[in-house]
Amino acid sequence: SLDLLFDTGASSCVITSSLINKKVTLNIDGTQENGSTDGTSIVNKSSKNTINIGNLIWNDVPLLSIDYKNEPFDIVLGWVAFEDKIIEINHDKSVLVIHQKLPSLNYEYSKIQIDFLDRGVPHINCKLIVNGKESNVMCTFDLGSNGDLIVGQKFAQANLLYDSLKIVGKTTSVGSTGNKIINDKVVLPKLKIGDYEIYNMSMSIKQKDPENVDHNENIGNNILKRFNAIIDFNNHFIYIKPNKLFYSPI
Repeated sequence: SLDLLFDTGASSCVITSSLINKKVTLNIDGTQENGSTDGTSIVNKSSKNTINIGNLIWNDVPLLSIDYKNEPFDIVLGWVAFEDKIIEINHDKSVLVIHQKLPSLNYEYSKIQIDFLDRGVPHINCKLIVNGKESNVMCTFDLGSNGDLIVGQKFAQANLLYDSLKIVGKTTSVGSTGNKIINDKVVLPKLKIGDYEIYNMSMSIKQKDPENVDHNENIGNNILKRFNAIIDFNNHFIYIKPNKLFYSPI
């Protein structure tokens, strides 16, 4: 039995390296390039594994081996595990529900289109409003991140964010390659996701964009947990509505 992290920011399934041949017996039979928000790396791979959750069974699953340090999970389950499903994430009830068809939705739900960009993971369009200027940004919809909103250096320069936002501190972010990214912390006056707005929230700007990563904008679960979400991977839409965590501190 293993603890799994459902990660919409991952297009693969990954096992923590330290478990191999200790808690889990796996046959490492190849390598694969692993792309992350902090760069790319070549990692070991084990082909043709079986994962079982309740009455769900996945066969012939390739597992990448990554040396996660002190993380509270054993396996990362990428969004591709549910690529033909509709997934409901309900933080009010602390449940994940797998639907075969889209459930009835009330007026509170805001509909957002999903786009799959460079790393084959779900991206959504968010709007940053600074001094009345609105900037559109495609962000990874990343339930596997415990961060807030991170934008790349290239995006910040193109949208003159350093001219408008005061740096109030530093943050550090780390992706699956283990490279530490230093960020400037600023206060964003307004973030709009679908029909909903969040005010005066912390945002991080990467001091340097990692190599070989085309899109450096990412919205993590410190923001996304404030919404109950229904993700329709079949038709490429996400429906969100605020939950009990919406007004909790960021």
